[in-house]
Amino acid sequence: MIKQVFALLRHSMRLEISESQRVLSSFLFGMTILFLFAFAMGDVPENVKVHLVLSEIFLCIFLVLQLVHQRILSVEEEDRAMDVLVTSSVSISLFYLVKVFLAVLLSGIIIFPFLAFMQILHGVNLWNGLFLCVVALIILALSSLGVLLSQMTEKAAGRELLFPLLYFPLTIPVLLSGVQASFCLWNIHNPDGFDLWLGLLGAFCIIYLTLGVLLFEELIGLD
Repeated sequence: MIKQVFALLRHSMRLEISESQRVLSSFLFGMTILFLFAFAMGDVPENVKVHLVLSEIFLCIFLVLQLVHQRILSVEEEDRAMDVLVTSSVSISLFYLVKVFLAVLLSGIIIFPFLAFMQILHGVNLWNGLFLCVVALIILALSSLGVLLSQMTEKAAGRELLFPLLYFPLTIPVLLSGVQASFCLWNIHNPDGFDLWLGLLGAFCIIYLTLGVLLFEELIGLD
């Protein structure tokens, strides 16, 4: 199994490197959003600055990761690797977990520089260990969901429209949990509610990851 994991990782990484412009375009899209918000925000009172910075970051995460996840399986489809996978002895669930890991890695490469940029631009300390944990859990939950929905809509007509229609409503509870947990960290709302919101966020990670493991093989079989 370990050999299969490394083989799948090598193959997926090679395909992603060959299509690195997808990651770059997502990164530039996110930076554009942050620049626009930064100029639109201007000078604001300190008591609302953190609120606005956090809102910008989560909106950027929401939009950018949708682009990343919508196309996370496109390189396999173009390379016809999925056809080979179905007839091979490789576990489909294992392939799903590898793609989730890769989606988390790519998302982190894009998102964490945004935090550094916002900290430099606005002087808000975002390299808080608990806040980074919140962001990491959001990335894991959305990656688990995104890989699953990417396969679900891969062969669908109007895929470019169908994916966001499914993705957006299912990301709302994840983002709300992350936003509320972050607000608790900065005492914007109830500071004692952090554990509750973090636990809820962790629960969505487990739910979406479990759904992916259970359904991904069935979706490939339907193709």
